[in-house]
Formats: sequence, C-alpha cells, structure tokens
Amino acid sequence: MSNIILFARKHHNNADQDQNLSPDVSQALMRISEYGPYGYRPELAGAVVFCVVFGLLAIALTFQGIRGKRWWLLATLAFGSWCECVGNAIRIYGHFHPSAINPYIAQQVILVLTPAFFAAAHFTILTKICQLYGAKYVWPIRPSWMIPAFVLLDVASLAVQGGGSGEAAIAEINGRPVSDINSKGNIVVAGLAIQLAGYLAFNALYILFITRAINAQRKGKAQWFNARQKLFFVAVYVSALFVLGRSAFRTAEMASGWVGKIATTEWYYLVFDATFVAIAVLILTVISPVNYMERVQPSKKQTQSPEVDQTGETAASNSFDHGSPDVEKNA
Repeated sequence: MSNIILFARKHHNNADQDQNLSPDVSQALMRISEYGPYGYRPELAGAVVFCVVFGLLAIALTFQGIRGKRWWLLATLAFGSWCECVGNAIRIYGHFHPSAINPYIAQQVILVLTPAFFAAAHFTILTKICQLYGAKYVWPIRPSWMIPAFVLLDVASLAVQGGGSGEAAIAEINGRPVSDINSKGNIVVAGLAIQLAGYLAFNALYILFITRAINAQRKGKAQWFNARQKLFFVAVYVSALFVLGRSAFRTAEMASGWVGKIATTEWYYLVFDATFVAIAVLILTVISPVNYMERVQPSKKQTQSPEVDQTGETAASNSFDHGSPDVEKNA
C-alpha cells in the first residue's frame, strides 16, 4: 500500500498547481488515497466473470475464424476478445494487489484501446456485405473506398488513444499534478471522437444500404434479402450500437478526467464497458459472419465465372454493380 500512499501524497503535494480541482476530482483523489489507483478495490467476482466470458468468446471466435478461413475475424473480434480477457485478468490481480500502479495502468490502456478492434470488425462486415450484395446499395460510395477510409479512421483512433493513454500513464506514475494528467487524458478523448466519427459514417452507410435493400425487395428484386439475412443485418447493427454506447461512455469518462468520478467508480466500467462489449461480441459469435455471410471471392473470378443461386439469380457474392441504386444487374 506504500506505493499508492506515496502516489497520492505526490498529488496532494502538488495541490498548489491544482487549485481549480472540481469536487469530483478531489473526491476521486481521496478514493485513490484510500483504495489505490483504481479508486476502489476491483471486485473479484466481476473480474473473474468477464475474464472467463471474454476468454470463451475468444476461443469460439478463433475457432470460427480458422474454420471458416475468415482471417479478418481473427484480427478483429478474436484478437479484441483475447485483449479483453487479459485486461480483466489484470483486474483479478488488482483485487489482490490494489496498490500496484503499473498493472492498473496496463489494464486501463488495454481496455481503453481494445474496442477499436471490434469497431474494425463492424467496418469490415459493412464493406464485405456491399461487395457481396451490390455496391449499388451504397452508391455513389464505392466499397473499394470504404476499407481504406475505415482503416485510416481506426488506425488514427488507436494511435491517438494509445498516445494519450501512454502520456497520461507516465504523468500519473511521475506524480504530476492532476490537471496535467487529465490534460493528457483529453488526448484519449480526441481518439475516441475519431472512433465515434467512424461509427457515425458506419451508421449512415448501413442504414442507407438496408433502406435501399428493402425498397428493392418491395419491387420484387433483392431476393437475397431473406429472413436469414435480415437477422444477420439486425445482429450486426445491434452489436455496433453496443460498441458505440461503450465508446460514448469512455468519451464521457475521459472527458471527466483520467482521475475523475467515473474512472474511480467500478460499476460504470462493469455496466457500460465490460457488459456492453461482451454483449456486442456475443451477438456476433452466436450470429456469426462465418455462418451468415458468404466469403468474398476475388473480383476476377466473380466477373469471369458468376455462380447462379437457387433462385436463378446471379449469386449475391458476384454483385459489384456500381451504378444507380435503381438499376438491378440481374433484373
């Protein structure tokens, strides 16, 4: 406990530099002084439950990705779930060693960054369904533009969040004034804002795709848009909403300060982060892209040897029409 007492004293010794601390931040410092860097003693049950849940999800997703040869699934949902498992395992350690600063910072950085990999999964799914079922449903946007744009947003989000988390962590270890630590935490807010911007773009394109698919179906077209595919589309969207909700929570948390009320109150994390993310990943584990979405084949094969499905239409995986949404390639 001596490490965290020294840590808290450093901040109190810098009180002259923190004259404008809000009551919430002052109370957070008191909780840190009493309990450790978390501001509370991590509940063992919660940490164990989420460590096990994400571990099982990671195993299932790894199996699905390898079995279905969906390597992007391994790099996004599976990898993110492994990271969540590790982050919560560190919280188990934190229950027994609440005064250890470095493990606290490690789990904080891991759990802040990991959902970017889940965002990448949603972005990838949207791109692939456009390639599978017809780019005309998001015209004039081309699927070939989407992956680079979403990757750029996700990498930028990871870089900014990672840089901000690292700087805030270093400032925290060095016992810098709380105002300095929280200013570094604001960098994380910028990274989360980039992630939120990506999700806004995702939502706009996803809703556009579904709206046009419904209109096409009403005209007797888009026979691929059956009940099974609708279930998958709803699952992806609901999953994305949970990750979006988690990102909004983390934005509010970092906006209130790396050392603040939300960051030092455990139930916020358990409900709005761990639970939201677990539900988001569980949805796409049960209603998996491996089982509900065909693999995207190389475009050369698609244009040279189109397959015909059971309805007599060209298979959805071969629809790369970039024309007007009112033009059906196989009409």
